[in-house]
Amino acid sequence: AIVSAARSSRLVWQKIEEEARELAKKPARTVTIAEATRSMLRAQKAAARFAKYDLRNEIASVLGDPAAVELDLSANTQLAALTPQQKSRILGALAHGTSLEVVNLNALKIDSTCAASIVAMAQPLTRLRVLSLEGNRLTEAGLLVFAQ
Repeated sequence: AIVSAARSSRLVWQKIEEEARELAKKPARTVTIAEATRSMLRAQKAAARFAKYDLRNEIASVLGDPAAVELDLSANTQLAALTPQQKSRILGALAHGTSLEVVNLNALKIDSTCAASIVAMAQPLTRLRVLSLEGNRLTEAGLLVFAQ
């Protein structure tokens, strides 16, 4: 399903690029604002389709590679936009990256409701040296979960 969705997105993107090349051939005065807006919106939708699979693919590639020692999801807009429950499920999946030594989860709007999931994720990672959570929304309650 991921491959077919990615292929579909790629075809849409190629069609948009072709339309853009055709528009570029026209003198600038003949391109209407409506045409430009439609092309821009279609490009944004295609980019969003690609982004939908980027996070999943990045995590899967790291978890599937026994030599991977670092995962940096810092400031990932797709992950930051998820609900705390969705973030907790993703953090739970990271527990399977047994070779991970460095996990950067900076600026992801992670709040204290995810603290238990972060602890549960970190416990099986016996090689983990660095867990970075800078720029998140952790409160004292979340920090107490880490301290226990």
